[in-house]
Amino acid sequence: MYSAYAEITDYVRQYGIGEYFVADMALREGNGGGTGFYGGWGMIVIYKNDKMKWRNITVFDGHAYVYDEKNSDAMTEYELPISGFQTVQKGMLK
Repeated sequence: MYSAYAEITDYVRQYGIGEYFVADMALREGNGGGTGFYGGWGMIVIYKNDKMKWRNITVFDGHAYVYDEKNSDAMTEYELPISGFQTVQKGMLK
C-alpha cells in the first residue's frame, strides 16, 4: 500500500494554471494477496474569489486500513475519528 501527501502551494503559485501530474510513485505490480497493491494521490485546490463570501476550509488527509482477522474477505465497519470539523450553524450560506 502506498499513499503520500505533499504541500505544493508554492509550486502552483510559481507555475500557475495548468495541468499537474504525479510520476514515479513507488508502487509494486502483481496480485498482492488479499489487499492487493495500490497507490494514489490527490490534489485539493482552494482559491480566493473577492466576489464571493469567505468560507471555512478544513482538509482531513488520512485513511485507515481495516482488516478482519477472522475473514479477510469480509466487509468490516470502522469509525475514523474526526475532530475540528465545523458546519454552518444556521441555514445555508450563499
